[in-house]
Formats: sequence, C-alpha cells, structure tokens
Amino acid sequence: MTYEVRIPEIGESVTEALILRWIKQPGEAIGRDDPLVELETDKVTVEMPCPVAGVLSEIVCAEGETVPIGAVIARIEEGAVAASPGAAAAEEAQGDLLAGACDGPIESLLELGCGGGNNASHMKRRFGRLVLSDLSPGMLEVSRALNPECEHHLGDMRALRLNRTFDAVFVHDAVCYMTTEDDLRRAMETAWIHCRPGGAALFAPDYVRENFRPGA
Repeated sequence: MTYEVRIPEIGESVTEALILRWIKQPGEAIGRDDPLVELETDKVTVEMPCPVAGVLSEIVCAEGETVPIGAVIARIEEGAVAASPGAAAAEEAQGDLLAGACDGPIESLLELGCGGGNNASHMKRRFGRLVLSDLSPGMLEVSRALNPECEHHLGDMRALRLNRTFDAVFVHDAVCYMTTEDDLRRAMETAWIHCRPGGAALFAPDYVRENFRPGA
C-alpha cells in the first residue's frame, strides 16, 4: 500500500517549511520513526521521522522547496523490503537455472511482479533485455529509478498481455500473492503465453510450506 507522507504540524503559527535535506533516497528501506527528511521553519530545524516502515518510492518535493504544512512531500510503499546483501548471489543462482533450462542464449526476459526492481538490478547485467511489470504504480516508480534502461509495464500478472514472447519469464516472491489455485493458474498461463517455444519460465517463491510427515 502506498502511504503519502505529509508535512506535520510543527508549531503554533507555523504555516510552511523548507526542505533542507532528504536523509533517505528513493529505493531505500526505512523503518518507522527513522529520520526521513530535515525541515526548517522560521522557528526551528528538525529531522522529521518516518510515520511508517517500508521503501521510499517517490520524493515529491525537492530539497530547497518551501511547502505548506499538510502538503504531500513523499510516498512510501508500506511493507516493501529493499534488497538484502545476499540478493546478488540469489539472482545469480536463479539466472543459472533459467540459462540451464533454456534451449539457447537468453536475450530477452520478462519479470512478472518486479516490485522495486531489485532482482532486475542484478539480472540486467547478465541478460540482454529485461521487461518488467508490476501491479503497483509506486513500486514501478522505484524500479524505474533503479533500472532506467529497462522497459516497464503496469499490469497484473494474472491478466497481463504484451502480445510478444520472450526467451525467459521470471516470477519471484510476488507469486506468493497468488493465494488461490485459480490465481496461480492464471499467473502461470501469463508466463506460458509470453514464453517462446524452447524458452524457460522460473517461479521462485521466497518460502514454501513444510510437507514433512514423521514416519517409521
């Protein structure tokens, strides 16, 4: 969910504030109450804490702008997670799986549910052309900032139709939002429609349900 960050009430009779410095930048994770931006009024200079936890998806007002109290200055994707230190190694392994399953070199790849583009930031170094899609406009903005050379599309993985095929299709943790068999079937159909004959599709959920049963 996208949360709009607004300039809070700072003091009696204060009607506007100057944005001195953004402490966080788009694409960076931030915790609730972590410093987000430094503000200056005619009475005080303060570091404004972030009201929610997530990933900063958009800065609406630039440094040096004077904005009224209550104005929207940024947007945060609540609950989103930035890339972990081990992300590069994980994406390398997933790239190996795709390359091994494909009948030729992967020159084009479609990612369904790209989120903030962390996977693509690693995969684009290996594969020639990446096309990214996501249901959230806010997360697409984060991805565009991180991967400006990639093509982006707003769309639901259950219904997206780009009318072309790719050497590979990749779906990471966004597949976990497919909570019914019908949702999953539709997402898999989208991957199949966009994957060329001889290509490869990889679904990589970030958790699985334990199915171990004790026996003799």
